[in-house]
Amino acid sequence: MTERRAPVQATYHPQFSRRIPAGTIAWDEHVEAWEAYAKKYGRDQSAERMAERAGFSREELTTLLGRPPSTWRPVREVSTGDLTVAEISAARAADRLRVTVDGLGFVCADWLVEHRRRSGL
Repeated sequence: MTERRAPVQATYHPQFSRRIPAGTIAWDEHVEAWEAYAKKYGRDQSAERMAERAGFSREELTTLLGRPPSTWRPVREVSTGDLTVAEISAARAADRLRVTVDGLGFVCADWLVEHRRRSGL
């Protein structure tokens, strides 16, 4: 059985021309960050809901945990230029499509592989 993981948002710092890729962290570490978040901002959104909404960014995690996340792993992304229109629509419907400021679209490769498997592609 694989461990449960939570998403970590990709971020781009144009002033530094630096991109921090999307990733995942262990669910326990996500909940630890969420507890710090909930103390500061309230419990209107559960840890589950935060994960559904793409999780925290790496910088948010570092601030909330008081250290960089120790279980972070990068996630490989696939450009929407390599996807069919149906795959892009499915990614959008599943809230798995990430669009950058400059309009480029990306989908998590792990999600795409699973979507294609379920779709029989």
